[in-house]
Amino acid sequence: MVGGALTDRFGRRQLILFSLVFSALSSLSLGLANSLAVLYLLSVGIGFLSNIDGPAYDAMVADLLPEK
Repeated sequence: MVGGALTDRFGRRQLILFSLVFSALSSLSLGLANSLAVLYLLSVGIGFLSNIDGPAYDAMVADLLPEK
């Protein structure tokens, strides 16, 4: 629901770009985590935001495909 609301507010392109940058930064942050507690916190946060671009991708595919 959050991804759909953000897509409507900021647009598809901006949300997809944010998601790509977030994915890169989250991979870096997991590699730099120096304790298990930090790793757990990062994993939970990344898990909540990992598919935030799903509605933007779905809307883009719906626009590209014919109605049938």
